[in-house]
Amino acid sequence: PALELLRTLPLREIRFVLARNPPHREPPLADTTHRWRMLELALQAHPGLLPDDRELRRDGPSYTIDTVRELRAEVGDSQPLCLILGADTFAAFTSWRSWREILEQAHIVITARPGSSMPANGEVGRLLQARRAHAAEDLARRPGGGILACSLHLLDISSTMIRKALASGDDPDTMLPAKVLRYVHQHRLYQELPITPTSKGR
Repeated sequence: PALELLRTLPLREIRFVLARNPPHREPPLADTTHRWRMLELALQAHPGLLPDDRELRRDGPSYTIDTVRELRAEVGDSQPLCLILGADTFAAFTSWRSWREILEQAHIVITARPGSSMPANGEVGRLLQARRAHAAEDLARRPGGGILACSLHLLDISSTMIRKALASGDDPDTMLPAKVLRYVHQHRLYQELPITPTSKGR
């Protein structure tokens, strides 16, 4: 999906930012070192996809607004900046810390898994209707403030599905790059089922 977005949208690169201490759910099962190494392995063959460790280096909760502010300062006031979210994540966007500022500082690009749909009701649904961009080119005309819903050729795969497969002894070789799967087996990661996440705000 990330490579498809890179080809579809006016993006120079896509950065994958790992949260050290996500406030919206329980801590990740794998420690920071393993998660970072798996991300590096997954992106090695794709020059336009970059791992970003800024939240791993930051103390305290990993709030998206802090990362968006840093990136905006780095790219300047006029450069378009996009925050890529899944539709399920975007559904809780208005509960995030400083969500209005996030949207002013950056565009939001929403992707949906097979069988899911874009929010149509409530505050998030109204926000999508008010800020919706109708084409990728619209995002290039201003630095932030738009919301683009993308239809991609997504596989019905989630991190939860992968962890459950590993915990049950199955080999999710069609869900993970070979290098990442070898690393997971080498370090015996995700041998237990994950804790059910709880929403705390982002």
